[in-house]
Amino acid sequence: MKRLITIGVIIFILGLAVVVAMASGAGRLTAVNTDKEVFDYSDSWADYETPLPVTEFSVLQWGKSENKGFPSKEQLKIIGRMADGIASFKISQGGWWECGEHLTDASAIKDRAAAYAFVIVKAAWEVSDPVENETPFVLNPWGMAGTIFNESKFDRCALGAYPRKVAYEIGLLKRSKLTLSHKEEDVLRVVRSKEMAEYFKHSGFDLGATQLLSRFWDNPRDFETMISLQGIEFGAQVMMRRGRFYKTDRPWLYWPGKKSDWYDAKVKRWAKLLGARDAEI
Repeated sequence: MKRLITIGVIIFILGLAVVVAMASGAGRLTAVNTDKEVFDYSDSWADYETPLPVTEFSVLQWGKSENKGFPSKEQLKIIGRMADGIASFKISQGGWWECGEHLTDASAIKDRAAAYAFVIVKAAWEVSDPVENETPFVLNPWGMAGTIFNESKFDRCALGAYPRKVAYEIGLLKRSKLTLSHKEEDVLRVVRSKEMAEYFKHSGFDLGATQLLSRFWDNPRDFETMISLQGIEFGAQVMMRRGRFYKTDRPWLYWPGKKSDWYDAKVKRWAKLLGARDAEI
């Protein structure tokens, strides 16, 4: 009898393991980089087929990726791990608020997380120049991801706390009991308004996924770009500039406007929550 019970328990555990494995959504990702190399690997988020999840937002302007072979095998692993971390966090929070909409479907959340991870890793790689430049610089994609987590929780339409407060007070935005996220058209209306332009003419607006102040943009009126995922690409350029200026490989240290070890600690904590290993951040 004991032997039968033991066998029954083993069968139950094995059956449970199969169910858990099926529930995890394990899949295979096939990706082709710009050198026509094909990579395959399995990960819990990877339900994609060839090619990688390249969105309309992830087309970079500088052309470096056309001849350097992005992504490498290591970059694919980082994209997968980062996407899995973003998706897991959003699912654990009951959904993803972005541009005033609440995304709750797990599959759609994984798709969006993959697009973010792809853009972040590619943008960090695009601005990195470890050998050719007189001032070598490599931007850590995990630092970029941790900064975005801290600044906007991955909401490309995020409007900074102070501009948002003023917009509420003068009636350009309506408060919501559910979220601080607002629709793209509403955010654009706010930042284009004469009242807000006058109010923030010196400081600029902190806007988009990276919350980079508009006075640091190449084109301070290019609001559409900054609230698309291309805003991440420009944020990476600014991080590169600050990294070279301050001679640091942790340029997010200066993201609050001056050096902040406290901010660095937060970025590190968020990056590790998203899947970064100790040696990576």
